[in-house]
This record gives sequence, C-alpha cells and structure tokens, in this order.
Amino acid sequence: MTENKENIYICRCEEVTLAEIEEAIAQGAKTLTAVKVRTGAGMGVCQGMTCRRNIERMLREGKADPALA
Repeated sequence: MTENKENIYICRCEEVTLAEIEEAIAQGAKTLTAVKVRTGAGMGVCQGMTCRRNIERMLREGKADPALA
C-alpha cells in the first residue's frame, strides 16, 4: 500500500503536506525561505524545528540550494 502524498504532513504545525512542498519546489521555490513563503511550512509553533531538515532534503533532491535561504 502506498501513501497518498496529500496525507503525509511534512509541517505538522501548519498542516503542510508532502504534495504541497513538492508543488512549491516544482513551481520554482529554490530555497527554504521560498518554500516557507509559498506554503507556510516552518511558520508554526516549532518554527521549523520539526520540518526544516525534511524540506532541506527535498530541496537538495530537487537540485536547489537550501543554504541560500
């Protein structure tokens, strides 16, 4: 059984899904800040302590540079 990307939360505080982050990266988000602006990920109570590493990994896999944020 495969998980639906719309049911996998990367940012639990803001309820941002894997599908939403992938879409933001596909639409041109190349930095952590750009993903944050497009999706709200990392803006919740924990301020990215839970989701930042996963988003940075996704950016690296998308050939973006998370260090530019």
